[in-house]
Amino acid sequence: MAAHKATRQSYKPITSAKVEVWLEKNEGGEVVTRIDHIEIPESKRFAGEGTKEIKNIMAWSKSNGSIGIVIEAERDAIPFWKKLGFDITDQGSRVSTGTFDLRP
Repeated sequence: MAAHKATRQSYKPITSAKVEVWLEKNEGGEVVTRIDHIEIPESKRFAGEGTKEIKNIMAWSKSNGSIGIVIEAERDAIPFWKKLGFDITDQGSRVSTGTFDLRP
């Protein structure tokens, strides 16, 4: 699900999270979502806010024709992404790649 060629779409967080999310086209011309950054305020962590935000990004992605989501996860965040159903690869490095397929 490698992607390139960003087509900036506005995504507005529904929580107090700071996010950088955009749509891109992969090599096959399909739309994918890239979550480049998500930051939950420390006082709101472990309260479900991150999960709520990601689920909203998933819905937003589908409504914009995205076939999947691509992330880069820092090692300590891997359990969070796995809990949400992301497939994480390259787990031996400091930053791992993750994908989530939105196709039925």
